[in-house]
Amino acid sequence: MKEAYEDTCCSPRVTAKATRLGILNVPHIKGNAHAQGSMRTRLVNGAVYCIDPVTRQVLSEQERLEKLLRQPCLTTSIGGR
Repeated sequence: MKEAYEDTCCSPRVTAKATRLGILNVPHIKGNAHAQGSMRTRLVNGAVYCIDPVTRQVLSEQERLEKLLRQPCLTTSIGGR
């Protein structure tokens, strides 16, 4: 059955998979069986930023996604369901 979403980002199936893989991720979903919740954050000048858990340095969204995509468990999951 084909989904009737003009924008695939609005598809519940697509957003659910992005959440499960950690592409859409926030720290307060940690422990949720359907999401990673692995993002570490820090307040900097009143704004919340993603940080590298080892260096504690602020990550850009590009850096966060590049680190995520290098994870072996993710590279095998992207093509599957």
